[in-house]
Order: sequence, then structure tokens, then C-alpha cells
Amino acid sequence: MKSHISILLIFFLILGGCANEKKEVTEPHDAPDPLKVIESDPINKSIDVIRIAAVGAKTGDAAHSYRIFYPAMQYSIDKINREGGLLGKKIELLEFDNMSSVLGSKKAAIDAVEAGAIAVIGAFWSSHSMAMAPILQDAEVLMVSPNSTNPKVTLIGDYIFRVCYLDSFQGAAMSDFARNDLKAETSIIITMAGDLFSMGLGSYIKRAFWLLAAQSCGKEHIFPEQMILLILSKR
Repeated sequence: MKSHISILLIFFLILGGCANEKKEVTEPHDAPDPLKVIESDPINKSIDVIRIAAVGAKTGDAAHSYRIFYPAMQYSIDKINREGGLLGKKIELLEFDNMSSVLGSKKAAIDAVEAGAIAVIGAFWSSHSMAMAPILQDAEVLMVSPNSTNPKVTLIGDYIFRVCYLDSFQGAAMSDFARNDLKAETSIIITMAGDLFSMGLGSYIKRAFWLLAAQSCGKEHIFPEQMILLILSKR
């Protein structure tokens, strides 16, 4: 039953701080009316504080992506609490640092479950969300990623959601711009080896550009911070 509390909570948070985000309509998850379920749920009566976890990077390479993430979460929760909370209960924000790594993301998900969070917001990077999702799915803790665009993220289970578009959409849009606006007839795609987002998006760009230009696209896998300038300098 805690999942239904989570769904209603996420609904209020999205309205409070992320009104411009949209849930991916191609991945519907059937659920009963959460308000009716919560009001009749005896478990809800025993909960004094609703804990929600924010999982992101406070340290490491991804930290720059989260500059406003934690303040925005706290702002939304403070607003909800000032207006009486959720079903008369206060919401408590738990912050976890995934240290910009897959292992850190797994640990953060485990820590969130052990801390009693009924829902998790995060992560941003698809590789981090993929590491978190199986843990939260098994624990029946709702997870909502603000912008993990790899399609595989939400296929892990029915407790895993996103509120953004997919790499398939990004790849098609970028290829359309390159072909029809820039008039490009060939392309080279530079991706980071081992990075789920980069390699996934690269594959969609390659497929979409080939359909538009009828040209094969060269694709090179590289490691972060290595050979990038060399590849870009090629003619």
C-alpha cells in the first residue's frame, strides 16, 4: 500500500516544483485511485512522517547537473508542508549522494530503503538510474527519474517511472536537425565507452540519420577525457 502513498506524493511534488515535466506516455502503469486507497489504508494511519529520498550527485563528475536539484526538492516539500502536508502528515526529505558512480547509486538506493523512504526522486544519469532501479523495485519503493532518457530504465519494473522524453526522440530530433537544417550527408558519432546514456543515444542517432540520409554513420567508442580532441580534429 505504501506505493499508493508514494504515487500521490510524487503527484504533489511534480505540481509543486516540476510542472513543466511530463510522464512518458508510452509507458503507462495501471494503478487505482491513490487518494481513495490511502484514505482507506490502515497502514497510512500508523505513519507520522512521510519520508522521501532525493538521490543525486553532490560530489564527482555529475555534481554540476544537480546544482538546483536538492534546493528545488526542499522548496517543493516546504511548500507542501506549509499548506498542511500530505493527508495531514509532514514530508521529510532525505538526501543521498551517489558520488557520481554506479556503485554509489546502488548504495544510495539501499540506504534510502533502509532509512524508510517510501519514494525516491533520482537519478539524472541513466547509468545511475539503472543501478538504483532493481533495488527499489525489489523493495517496492517508487522511483521517479527526472531525466534518465534510456528506454531500459523504466522496463525494470512497475515501480520505476520517468518524467522526461526518451533517447529515441532525442536521436530522431538531432538527426533531423543535422540532415535538414545543417544539410549534412554523412556523420561521425562520438560516444563514451561504457556510458549508458552516451552509447544508447549514439545508437538512436546512427539509426535515425541513416534513414534520413541513406548514408552509413561512422561510430567511435572512446573513454571519457581521452582522444576527444584527436577525433574532433579529423577531417
